[in-house]
Amino acid sequence: MAKIGGHFGQKSASYLGGKNVRVLNYGFIKKFYDGMSAEDALKESRITPE
Repeated sequence: MAKIGGHFGQKSASYLGGKNVRVLNYGFIKKFYDGMSAEDALKESRITPE
């Protein structure tokens, strides 16, 4: 199984840019999330269901 490195979303968006496809990239800021709940980390990175 291949390991996906960083910037995968940007590479996907570049590849699909000329096609009739929309690409949404989501990700975390590179930092340690010690002492923070998963829910708070997702909110800080603006990754929520809304």
